[in-house]
Amino acid sequence: MKRKNIFEIVTTGIFTLSAIHAINRIIFHLSEKKDHLYTSNGRFYKHQHGKIFYTKTGKGSPLLLIHNLDQCGSDYEWHRTIKQFSKNHTVYTIDLLGCGRSDKPRITYTSYLYVQTIYDFIIDVIGTPIKAIVSGETVPLIMMLEHLHPNTFEQLIFINPVNFEYANLFPTKKEQRLKVLLDSPIIGTFIYNIRNRRTALLRRANRNLAHCSSAVKMSLVSRFYSACHRQGSNSKFLFNSKKCHYLGLNIINNYSTVTTPTCVLMGDEHEYFTDIADWDIFLNPDTEVAFVPKSNCYPQLEQPESFIDICETYFTEGTLEK
Repeated sequence: MKRKNIFEIVTTGIFTLSAIHAINRIIFHLSEKKDHLYTSNGRFYKHQHGKIFYTKTGKGSPLLLIHNLDQCGSDYEWHRTIKQFSKNHTVYTIDLLGCGRSDKPRITYTSYLYVQTIYDFIIDVIGTPIKAIVSGETVPLIMMLEHLHPNTFEQLIFINPVNFEYANLFPTKKEQRLKVLLDSPIIGTFIYNIRNRRTALLRRANRNLAHCSSAVKMSLVSRFYSACHRQGSNSKFLFNSKKCHYLGLNIINNYSTVTTPTCVLMGDEHEYFTDIADWDIFLNPDTEVAFVPKSNCYPQLEQPESFIDICETYFTEGTLEK
C-alpha cells in the first residue's frame, strides 16, 4: 500500500474519531443543561463504592422502594405513589449505584456489588426488618440478599420480576470481547448514545407504558434521558455490564429457600406475565400473585391507585386471599 493511501486512511480515521468524540460531548452537555431529576429532599449515603442518593418521607413502619435496575432508572419510578405510601410508612427511595443521581463509577457492575450496597444501605440508614417493593430486574438481587441475610425484610412485593432463566445468564467469551468495545472511550460511548437517544426511549415508553397519557410519557422520557446521561460517559458502564450479562445470578435454588412473605405483582398486559407468575409459584409455593388491570411493565405509574390498594392490603392483612 502506498504511503499516500496509508496517510489518507489514518487522517480519515483521526477525523472520524474526533467528530464522534465531539458529538458525544455535545450530547452529554445538552442533556445536563436542565436537571429533570431535581428534588428538594434528597440525601446521600456515602458507601465505599460511591455516593448513593436516597429520599426519606413520611412516618410509620419503614418501606423501601427500589426501582428497576436500568441505566434509565431512578426513584422517579415511584413519584406517583410516594405521597400515599407516606401516610402509613416512613418511605425510603433509592437511586441504585450507576443510576439516577447516585455515583456512576467506571467499573464492571455485578450482582454481588448491588447485593452488598443495598444491604449496607439498609443496615446503616434504615435498620431492619423492613418492608420493600422491588421492580423488574432488581428482584433477583433482593432474592439473593434475603438468602444471604435472612430476616432483612418483613414482607416483599416484587413487580414484574425478570424471568429467572434470563437472570441466570452469564457472560460468554464473545460478550467479554464485546464489553471491551462498549467500554472504549469514543466508539463505545457513541454506541451508548445511539442506543439511549430520545426517540429510542420514547419507543420504549410507548411499549411499556401503554395506559399513560402522551404528556406523562414525554415527562418520563425526559427523566429517563437525564438519568442515563448524567455524569457523562460514566453512565454507560451499567448498561455495558447488563448488556454482556455481568449481572448474572443463579437464584433458582435460593428463592425456594426464602421464607419471607412475598407477593408478586404483575401488570396484566405484561408480555410474559403468566409464565413469570407460574414460575414464581412453582419455585416458592408460598408466593402470592396479583394482577393490576390495564397495566404493563410499570403498574405503579400506569395505575397508581390500584397498585397502592393491593400493596397496602398485603402489608396490612399479610395476604391477598379473601
